[in-house]
Amino acid sequence: MPPRTSSDTSKKRQKAAIESSSSSSSEDDDFDLIEEVLDDSESEDEIEFKPRRASSSSNKKQNSTQKKNTNSSSLSSSSNKKKQTTNNRKKKKKNSSDEESSSNSDSEEKNKKKSKKTDKKKTQPTEKDKEKMNKLWERFVTGKPRLLIGCHVAFGSLGIEHAPLAAAENGCCGAFALFLGNQKTYAQKDYTDKQVSKFIENCKALNYDRDYLLPHASYLINLANPDKEKLAKSKTLFLTEYKKCERLGLKRYNFHPGSTVGETTVENGCKQIAECINWANSQVDNVISVLECVAGSGNTIGHKFEQLKMIIDHVEDKNRVGICLDTCHMFAAGYDLRTQEGCKKVFDEFDQIIGFKYLKGMHLNDSKENLNSKKDRHEDIGQGHLGLEVFKYIVNNPKFRNIPLILETPGGNYIKEIAELYDLYTGEEDEVKPSSSEISN
Repeated sequence: MPPRTSSDTSKKRQKAAIESSSSSSSEDDDFDLIEEVLDDSESEDEIEFKPRRASSSSNKKQNSTQKKNTNSSSLSSSSNKKKQTTNNRKKKKKNSSDEESSSNSDSEEKNKKKSKKTDKKKTQPTEKDKEKMNKLWERFVTGKPRLLIGCHVAFGSLGIEHAPLAAAENGCCGAFALFLGNQKTYAQKDYTDKQVSKFIENCKALNYDRDYLLPHASYLINLANPDKEKLAKSKTLFLTEYKKCERLGLKRYNFHPGSTVGETTVENGCKQIAECINWANSQVDNVISVLECVAGSGNTIGHKFEQLKMIIDHVEDKNRVGICLDTCHMFAAGYDLRTQEGCKKVFDEFDQIIGFKYLKGMHLNDSKENLNSKKDRHEDIGQGHLGLEVFKYIVNNPKFRNIPLILETPGGNYIKEIAELYDLYTGEEDEVKPSSSEISN
């Protein structure tokens, strides 16, 4: 990575953040439509009285009586109809009012959720934030100990070339993660040459070394699926994204190993995943498949170190495969990281079974669920069941240097969380002491 020796780079990063924040994206917008309930009251029936003329004088009295009775009956009928219509109207208004109240209540709830999303997306760096991030960059990225902390950036429909700008806006120091395409389809669009060149240009302008970026694969990919037709679709998408990494000059490609879907053994699934990696490696140069540990729900593969090792064992080129450890997933899978002693035990076990030479990235997340829950529920740093000890252990341990450490927390205030993680650094890398302090809100 080029050294940052002048204020010009800082100005470029600030300018990029401003340009990125001024752009709008509609990919994640949630537009709530309020359905208006209309009260279409029926009109009252108008009753016309048309008495017949008397045929003779003897019938006048009878006709008169009949007329009175008819009028009385008609008036009574009219009165009943009026009452019924009025009651119907009142009932409709009440139902309409209830529906409107329910609709408004639902709308308020949706608007609250929308407001939370909007607040998260509209968090912009202040001048103080920018100044602090520049100082952190100079200390931890340009110099030593090369502690690279970033986040998974979103750029919506703006295009891949905007990812570095979004990273600068979110205070990413030397590393960030991103999706390579639309997560909802197997048929992703390819990049234009202009997009690729602009992405590379923006990375260079903002001093992001592409070797330390950690693109995340589509969640649709399942290389362990025994169904031949579904496996073929996953392999095609896997290769598509592999080639995208090659075009962008990205060396690491992070993906979830897959699931047996209950139709094959874990051993067969691991072997099949490795075969897919070998197949992709034969067609693409210089990209490393980075297997992410998972929480362990259902029939997923990769929640135990032994399963990840099994995949690595079947990969032909050991230089083209690696591991991404997710703190939330590890905790959910049963690895207790709540104390310094626990962290040492778990990471020593990882080193013995797999080896730190294979560690190519980490996802830093707290957990909404407790130990061994097998549930993938991320939480903001220090706000979940994990606590702060594991994060202090990581930032103060030299084994995690020159590795992209990526936040995927739900709150989305990444500038704050990245700075708080750096605040946990004590400089005492040989001995990591338990922390009694907590991150301030």
